[in-house]
Amino acid sequence: MILVKKQAKAESIIKEFAAEDNTTANFGKLAKQYSTDTSTKSKQGKLTAFDNTDTSLNSAYKKAAFKLTKNGSYTTTPVKTSYGYVIIRMINNPGKGKFSSASVQKKLKSQLYTTWESNTTVMNKVIAKVLKKANVTIKDDDLKNVLSTYLAPPPLLAVHQATNSSSRITLINHQSAPPRIVTGPIRRGQTPLHA
Repeated sequence: MILVKKQAKAESIIKEFAAEDNTTANFGKLAKQYSTDTSTKSKQGKLTAFDNTDTSLNSAYKKAAFKLTKNGSYTTTPVKTSYGYVIIRMINNPGKGKFSSASVQKKLKSQLYTTWESNTTVMNKVIAKVLKKANVTIKDDDLKNVLSTYLAPPPLLAVHQATNSSSRITLINHQSAPPRIVTGPIRRGQTPLHA
């Protein structure tokens, strides 16, 4: 990668590189000469391998890098990042992993669990399920509402449907999977259910 401050400078470096042989050595020479990124300049612009879970890289950088599919391909227009303009060259594309491989499955599971752990809705549902399955109850009056968030029945969403001849109320338990829907008629003079 070659990082520069100005777009015009990045464009001129791309033109200079296009006029030479597309080799790692030629790209490295330009990186040493022009790049303002101190961590990769001394390594001829080489960046350690990364994947879509890498949070240290700018999203615009990753998006542009993942569009490069063949070894030796490079960005033909500068990529604007929060640090300046970047030229990216693919050195080694390992290709797509096979889902059947144990290491890929382990990595995907780890990514899923990390995502779920940071999602409070998912974690609340998991905790509620575990507490209900274990039939947890608290008898101490001071602490009896501590777990109410998890042990309370899921709220119902009421939808009132009216036509000229009759009305119907639909109760939707939107927190169950799949949602539980109960529909019933409302007779004239009857108050609709409030959930």
